[in-house]
Amino acid sequence: MLTTIILITSGISLIALIAVVLYSNPKASVNRWLSVFMFAGLLWLIANLFANVFMGDSAKYLFFSRLALAGPALLPTSFLLFSLAYANRHVAPLLRVMLFMPTALLLALVPTSYNIKAISTDGVSLITGVAYPILIMTLLVYFSIGSVLLAKQYSHANQKVRQQLQYILLGFIFSVVPGIILSAILPALGNSNSVAYAPVFVIVFSLFTSIAIIRHKLFDIRFYVVRALAYSLTVVALGAVYVAPGVYIITRLIGAKLELNELLITIIAATVLATNYSKVRSWFDRLSNKLFFRDAYDPQDVLVRANRAAVVSIDIDMLVSRTSTIILDSIKPQYVVFDLSPTAYVGRRLLGDVHHIPDESKIEELEKIMTQLGMDTILADEVIEDSPELHELMSDMRISFIQRIVLRSDAQESKYGLLILGTKKSGVAYDSQDKETIRVVMGEFSIALQNALQYEEIQKFNVTLQEKIDDATKKLRTSNDKLRKLDEAKDEFISMASHQLRTPLTSIKGYLSMVLEGDAGNVTDTQKQMLNQAYVSSQRMVYLISDLLNLSRINTGKFVIDPSPVDLRDIVDAEINQLRETAKARDITINYEAPENYPTLMLDETKIHQVVMNFMDNAIYYTSPGGTVTIELDETETAVEFSVKDSGIGVPRADQKHLFGKFYRAGNARKIRPDGTGLGLFMSKKVVATQNGAIIFDSEEGKGSTFGFRFSKASHALEHKEEDK
Repeated sequence: MLTTIILITSGISLIALIAVVLYSNPKASVNRWLSVFMFAGLLWLIANLFANVFMGDSAKYLFFSRLALAGPALLPTSFLLFSLAYANRHVAPLLRVMLFMPTALLLALVPTSYNIKAISTDGVSLITGVAYPILIMTLLVYFSIGSVLLAKQYSHANQKVRQQLQYILLGFIFSVVPGIILSAILPALGNSNSVAYAPVFVIVFSLFTSIAIIRHKLFDIRFYVVRALAYSLTVVALGAVYVAPGVYIITRLIGAKLELNELLITIIAATVLATNYSKVRSWFDRLSNKLFFRDAYDPQDVLVRANRAAVVSIDIDMLVSRTSTIILDSIKPQYVVFDLSPTAYVGRRLLGDVHHIPDESKIEELEKIMTQLGMDTILADEVIEDSPELHELMSDMRISFIQRIVLRSDAQESKYGLLILGTKKSGVAYDSQDKETIRVVMGEFSIALQNALQYEEIQKFNVTLQEKIDDATKKLRTSNDKLRKLDEAKDEFISMASHQLRTPLTSIKGYLSMVLEGDAGNVTDTQKQMLNQAYVSSQRMVYLISDLLNLSRINTGKFVIDPSPVDLRDIVDAEINQLRETAKARDITINYEAPENYPTLMLDETKIHQVVMNFMDNAIYYTSPGGTVTIELDETETAVEFSVKDSGIGVPRADQKHLFGKFYRAGNARKIRPDGTGLGLFMSKKVVATQNGAIIFDSEEGKGSTFGFRFSKASHALEHKEEDK
């Protein structure tokens, strides 16, 4: 009875450990071969269990005793391959096949007499065959090689790996040595009963390896070990609850007697039925969570909540607050702190339960050590050997978990700071599920944080830009005020200078006119030509001064039109007579035919006189020798027009849109007449436009230009004046 209980308990433990190891990482070679090793022990246990149950039946006892060889046949090869995988030794496929050859031979001998020849006369002892020496030799060779590999790995491993290997090697010693004694040496000396207890020592190796798993994180599956243990204990409890009433009814009320094997089968069947019943299983899940997993959470639910917070939160404080709440509700640390790196507009920020951080100045030192170690995730109890300085720093700051907030993309890697967590409220250490959950949550958080930082940067940029605009506007207003004052001073100077110059120029012009007319005596032709040139120049200066005065009046708002009845024919005749000598000197032909009838217009005579002079003067000066200037006065039903057409240099197309601007002159005009001011056309357009007229302009570079103006008869004409015949 005791042997059966020991074997059943060991078998349940092995099943739980196999499930845990495979569930943690089924793709890892270390996990797979350790599972095969424990599965071999499980086969050995099951075969011995049934051999013990059917000890009274010779045929069944012999069958299960022979079958018990299948498990030990797998032990040496699985242990050796586990050792190779743990030592990171690559095993070629051909070598793996060769290592399995002894196992294949032993498995082939399982049902034969080469395994166990017969049962002795006492009905218990076994007479072994040649398979057992082969098994013992294989075990000795393979276990020796495996232990040497593990010992070599121990010699150059770090402290954490050494702690793992200490438990693995101790488990190997305390399981293999007793196992060989019970299964090989004692049977060889005639004590076959000891074979039944040999498989129990497989659980010893598994137990020590599990300690390495749980305490020193060989596979980092602490959560799953505890879960499996809770599941096993609850299943046993449920089985007992279901079986106890049935056994009591059968044995007490009905009076039936159950043999040991019948009782075992009843217990197993009742337990299976109990654990597969949906309502009972559902109740078990709730019970196990309540009893063993008060910190349990659904990672998928956490990720959904984190994703939702990342989508709806664009404000950094709100994003940090919602993410902190999710971590506090699920993983349940004592506190959550976000350390965000400085940006172009905002310095380093600590957000969350910052009062838990006693010395904020050391966080930069902590991050610097993390960068040197190249670590994104740090648990305080994992860095004791790798970086005692970092462990001491975390202990002083009461920090248990750090996760770097990183956004990795194809283009670059962006680091945004750290997530800092305190110890769990339950006192349980952080496990692999916590690490993976936090890593994924921080992945979602980093994307949202990037968007929030960009939004914040835009907001800060807008504020900064507005401040700069306001500052620039203020400076611009100040500069404009200064320019306005300077412009006013300039206008005052131009007005004053123009007035001061106009009086003497008028006097000069008058005296020149008198001399030319013979008031001072006879003038020779040469003297007349020279005096006439001086008179024209003085007249041009008078017009220039008038332009400057008008410009000053425009800027000061004093530009006034004084309309009076004007006959354009008289103005044109006067200007032609005045410029005829200049045209003749430049070999320019002036074509003009005055109309017989022309309406009298209400215009400012002085100013329109200046416009006519500007157009005619420009035509003569910008026409090459031998060219012509055609002057026309036209009348239509609705308007009167004046135009001056020349065969001169014309205006380049690029300059035409700027031609009537203040002080603007075309490039080719500046070359021919460097002394021009660029005020003539500006003032002409201003005079015509102020009197509700329109400028006429057409030009083609190298082929001449047409300048003139047009006035509506409806608003300007008074009457027709006939030419005296």
